[in-house]
Amino acid sequence: MLDNNYHILWMIVAVALPVFIFNFKCFSFLDGDVKHVGRNYNIDALRYFLAAFVAMHHFSLTINFIKSGLWLYPRGHDLDAFIGNFAVCIFFMISAYLFWGRCSNDDTNWFKVLIGRLFRIGPMFLVSAILCWLLAYKFGVRNETTFFSERSTYHWFDMGLTDIRPDIFGFKDTRLLNAGVMWTLPYEWMFYFSLPALSLFVNKKNSIAVIFAVIFITFYFLKDIDKLTVALLAMFAMGALTYELKSKIKFEVHKIKMSMISSLLLVISGFLFIKQDSISLEASLVYACFFFSVCIGGNPFLALGTKGARRLGEISFSLYLLHGIVWYLFGRFMLKFDMTGHVFLYYILASLAFVISCLLSAFTYHFFEAKMISIGRKVQSRIF
Repeated sequence: MLDNNYHILWMIVAVALPVFIFNFKCFSFLDGDVKHVGRNYNIDALRYFLAAFVAMHHFSLTINFIKSGLWLYPRGHDLDAFIGNFAVCIFFMISAYLFWGRCSNDDTNWFKVLIGRLFRIGPMFLVSAILCWLLAYKFGVRNETTFFSERSTYHWFDMGLTDIRPDIFGFKDTRLLNAGVMWTLPYEWMFYFSLPALSLFVNKKNSIAVIFAVIFITFYFLKDIDKLTVALLAMFAMGALTYELKSKIKFEVHKIKMSMISSLLLVISGFLFIKQDSISLEASLVYACFFFSVCIGGNPFLALGTKGARRLGEISFSLYLLHGIVWYLFGRFMLKFDMTGHVFLYYILASLAFVISCLLSAFTYHFFEAKMISIGRKVQSRIF
């Protein structure tokens, strides 16, 4: 692999390349709801960069997994590790930011909300799961098993409700075929299922008080129970708090100054947690400041203002679930033809592989994911 500094430069170029490509008019079919009044364009574009960070986070891991069977980073790739964890934390904040407000709305039909989430998460989850099955069947030691004899693997089709992904067809660590990204979905579902219960106690007058109560309990009573789960709970709480602050306080901001602040906060986040536990209670406080700055108009490094980034934000969930599969196939291809020693070509083809991930995600979003979301909305409209 390249020297770490050149590797970082490659990641920047690789992430920026699809933004340039998706600016072209031929991708206008992705615009869809992007023009919807009230949409936060910054969050739309941010979702792409977060998904891209996760993809870059998994690049070195996947290649090392194919070579050695170990899910480990090469020495010195601390930034690769940080950006993926950071992205997951901000994704959780976005979920809370978008859904917390429904808790204080007496008209919220939670059954409809959960049905909508099922049609949003489930279809692409199944696509990713099926592709993992096919790869495991192709590259695993099948031992005369067939597709239908793997009866204990129904968890692969549980829509992300659990994090149980058994090995199949003799392929060790099958869950890593899509870079193991499904581990975050049970936490998403935990959040969505908690909202109806929280709505019993939340109204427009006490909503901030409830959030502070959750933060207080998380930081002072739960911190030593399960550090990962508690940290992610804090991320949800910070996203909800961001929603409350933005909806209840009118912020007059200078966009250029706020963009500089959000850029600085992003750098500070990396500086503080690149060698520390980047998913932690302490990190939630710093990440929340960055996320809040974006929500009120900050545009870190002026990266969120392009049409290409917003279009890619639309396909970010597909990209999140599919990039690991493309990385795996890329790694197998490079090893099969003994091309890993040609460093320059290796990274050129890796850039192409990431663009292919984006193009594939655009295809699955437009022809499958968006249509399933539309079907979900029709199902919701039939529910009283």
